[in-house]
Amino acid sequence: MEVLAVIVIISIITLLAIPNIINNVNNKRSEMSDITIKMIEDATDMYVKENLSNFPIEGAPYCIKIEDLVNDGKLVEPVKDLKSDKEIPLNYGVEITIVNNQYSYEILNHKCQ
Repeated sequence: MEVLAVIVIISIITLLAIPNIINNVNNKRSEMSDITIKMIEDATDMYVKENLSNFPIEGAPYCIKIEDLVNDGKLVEPVKDLKSDKEIPLNYGVEITIVNNQYSYEILNHKCQ
């Protein structure tokens, strides 16, 4: 009986703890995804500033492929989304808009057009 009682108590504690553990892991994965996005944005920012002559028209959206960032040494292949642990295809891109020397970036989940 005592062993059964201990097993029941351990089971109850486990059932109460598992949701908290899962939430903590998911929250950490979300933070990592933010880090991945920031890493890609920083690589794009360096790329754009080193190649300003390629982006002459202010306000016009430009698209830089992840592949270009890898080829230029700004990112290391494979580029993975740390939230899902899936590889980001190299033909996906980052859309850039430059207005008054301010850069805005949007990471696209599709190919550059």
